[in-house]
Amino acid sequence: MENGQIETEQKLSKYNAAVAQLYRVDKLWQLCHFYRGRGNPLKWNEKLDCIWTELASDADDEETKKFNKFTKDMIQNRKSKGILNQILINKEIWLRKLQNKQGKGSAYSDASEDDFE
Repeated sequence: MENGQIETEQKLSKYNAAVAQLYRVDKLWQLCHFYRGRGNPLKWNEKLDCIWTELASDADDEETKKFNKFTKDMIQNRKSKGILNQILINKEIWLRKLQNKQGKGSAYSDASEDDFE
């Protein structure tokens, strides 16, 4: 070390958490369906928030603002079950699209790509 510079060591994880995250998110989606089907918007929203926490670390500032807007809309419309339901539907669709955008959701084949390396 010269001139007071601090030497940093690069650390690489021995474990890739991607598969574990996919399992957690899949379980959360299942619970969203369960609570939505039971007409329990509070639990449904809670699970959507859990999905957000799984995706948030790879989200950009605009996506964070969008998520925060869902939260504000929920608070402003907390007395209207119909509006809350529509907000939750939109929030779920948005989270599913975000998951796909991050490459953590549905996989689509691209005809321009080949599987040969």
